[in-house]
Amino acid sequence: MKFLDNYLKKRIKELDEHPELNKNGKLSQEQAEKYFKYFVVFLLLATFIILAIHVSIYGGALIFPPLM
Repeated sequence: MKFLDNYLKKRIKELDEHPELNKNGKLSQEQAEKYFKYFVVFLLLATFIILAIHVSIYGGALIFPPLM
């Protein structure tokens, strides 16, 4: 346990000297909204690219043909 105590004391001292290391890594509300917007735009772009590839290969055939 002495090793653990020494390590913890060293780590606490290091965090006291450099407070920027003590951040949680949590995102702010603005950052989360920004990342969400980029994700939605990327998802839409990927969907349209896949749809364009499908139409070019199958010549306008429907992805989900009507059941009746």
